Amino acid sequence: MTLSVNSRKDEEGFTLVEMLVTLALLAALSAVMIGAITQFRPLKRLTEGADGQTEIVAAIEFLQQTIADARSVYLLKGTSEKRLAFEGTSHSLHFPTVLRVGTDQVALRDVLIELQENGGSVSIVLRDAPRRLGIAMPAPVSFTIIEDIVDAHFEFMDAPQPPDGQTAPMWLNQWNRPGKMPYAVKLTLEAKRGTAPVSATRIAFLR
Repeated sequence: MTLSVNSRKDEEGFTLVEMLVTLALLAALSAVMIGAITQFRPLKRLTEGADGQTEIVAAIEFLQQTIADARSVYLLKGTSEKRLAFEGTSHSLHFPTVLRVGTDQVALRDVLIELQENGGSVSIVLRDAPRRLGIAMPAPVSFTIIEDIVDAHFEFMDAPQPPDGQTAPMWLNQWNRPGKMPYAVKLTLEAKRGTAPVSATRIAFLR
């Protein structure tokens, strides 16, 4: 009698050892990916904060230079009956200054810098009005210096030496003294870029 046995040496599928090895590799890769994502999140926050800080610094340095170029002449259209050369509150500035007109010219202009809120978003807007007497004045040119900020405020110093023997300079929240300009203006900008709060402070000394 002849006995024949049919055996399948190569069967389809994976062995238990192969499955365990595959699962171990997947677990190791998952751990590596989770670690990488955890490191990328603070890196993204740092990048957003750095970009936001650069934007804030550029805006505040533009404001600082514009204010430092203020000229001691009367405003043509002040917001009060007084003869003012400089008018300011904690959220607005109005003064004559020298601005660039075109590519290679500068001109004396009356500028109004103020905060504007639109739909919960706060911006700083500059309005530039030409100084022309006796003729119809064109509409002021307006542009936004920076958008989507938390707050901006201005403070004013009367003199470099504090009165009454004070050790620190006195900063005022308002300036409307006829015919007189402040000695300095302190500017503070605050914003939030991503999840990172950013801020900057500058002092513009007037000529």
